[in-house]
Amino acid sequence: MGRKLKNLTPWLLSLVASFSFIFYTLTTGELGFPLDDAWIHQTYARNLIRYRQWAYIPGHPSAGSTSPLWTLLLSLAYLTGIDFKAWTFALGIAFFGATAWGVGRLTTSLGWDEKTAFLTACFCALEWHMVWASVSGMEIPLFTFLSLLSLTLFLGGWPFQGRSYLRMAAMGIILGLLCLVRPEGLLLGVLLFLASSYKSPLKALSFAGGMALCLAAYSAFNFHLSGNPFPNTFYAKAAEYRELVEKLPIWARFWRVVFPTFVGAQILLLPGFLVGAKKALSSEGKAFKAIPLLWLLLHPLAYAFRLPVGYQHGRYAMPLIPILIALGVPGTIELWKRMPRLVTKAWAISTPILLLAFLFLGAKAYATDVGIIQCEMVNVARWISENTPPGSLIATHDIGAIGYFSGRDILDLAGLVSPEVIPFIRDEKRLKEFILSRGADYLVTFPSWYPELTKDPIFIPLYSTGCSLTLKAGSDNMVMYGVQKAPSK
Repeated sequence: MGRKLKNLTPWLLSLVASFSFIFYTLTTGELGFPLDDAWIHQTYARNLIRYRQWAYIPGHPSAGSTSPLWTLLLSLAYLTGIDFKAWTFALGIAFFGATAWGVGRLTTSLGWDEKTAFLTACFCALEWHMVWASVSGMEIPLFTFLSLLSLTLFLGGWPFQGRSYLRMAAMGIILGLLCLVRPEGLLLGVLLFLASSYKSPLKALSFAGGMALCLAAYSAFNFHLSGNPFPNTFYAKAAEYRELVEKLPIWARFWRVVFPTFVGAQILLLPGFLVGAKKALSSEGKAFKAIPLLWLLLHPLAYAFRLPVGYQHGRYAMPLIPILIALGVPGTIELWKRMPRLVTKAWAISTPILLLAFLFLGAKAYATDVGIIQCEMVNVARWISENTPPGSLIATHDIGAIGYFSGRDILDLAGLVSPEVIPFIRDEKRLKEFILSRGADYLVTFPSWYPELTKDPIFIPLYSTGCSLTLKAGSDNMVMYGVQKAPSK
């Protein structure tokens, strides 16, 4: 019974932590999602069931979903009639609990005992980034869990046991599914394939076959919709932030990506992480145990080359936090054995205190994030629904809530469902020409995002949210502009 309770503890902690974020948000306002992108997933999922189309705008199939597997899971709510918010939170929390469990299993695969693995899992279950992700409505917990599962199975030797050819194929399918959650999962797939080839070249072909099965379907699907092997988002985001790539050195871009992941109690794990990494690399099977460290390096490095941003609490780098924890907690415990007792005691006491303190601060940040999306994007979307004629064309950079609630056609200035905008995505003069040539009736944006465009007299302010929460956060309010059409000749 004690062992069962011990195994359940990380799951229970993750559940309590996630619900604490939800309850805190309910005390401050309406429950929603902290990112507009979460509404993009919901819109694709709803339209898939309602119209039997992979389309953001009904009748116009598009490859604007970066995470088709997550979208498919979300669509089950619309298929069965379950409340979509409840289903989305349930999925996120379930995969978060599985992530906490996975961190413990990865710790044992790296060579530490069950007690240490238990502490590692509990740390992950209370880490505020991971809790935020669990109730974000985004694919982060699913991607994190599948990456941990892949690493744990591989390091534990599972693919090489029993019917190894079938297991290697299954391993490849898991990595293929990871790519269907986020394209960067391909990096981990390549790492594990190379490691498989080193150990057993013939069996690695089964691995490649399983992974290729998923990737071929994924690429064919995207080619059919957009003519490219990856979703529109993959290209649009890179084009949008190309200026950063060109201006900043690689080390600065790398730091921008990884820095937010250190904000929390895990900062106290960094010295221990170095100890843990050194021990893992000096133990039996060190070549394979280097894979999590390579993943820890290559994942943010890929973002540094293509999308060097750390906004939204570093959501793109969040899947790396469990790796930091899996090596940092055991390494810190090892480090404590070498230090004076007083220092060890102070460190041991301050770590859980800081963990809980950031959990509280994380809940406040989550409630603020949700509040801003609700009073900006969702309110604008509802205003559009109530105050514009059906058939209106809305040009906007933030399509999520507007696509879900407004019931209007959308001209996507971010390029997710209007990929033709990608070549000039940050050229405001050409964006104006694009908006006018497509006959948009309205423009919705934050003025600071398009400072020149929104000052043009052809765009007439009609409505602003006036959201005080956004102003307190240091941003401006979203504005709805009418587009003054040229008189017909």
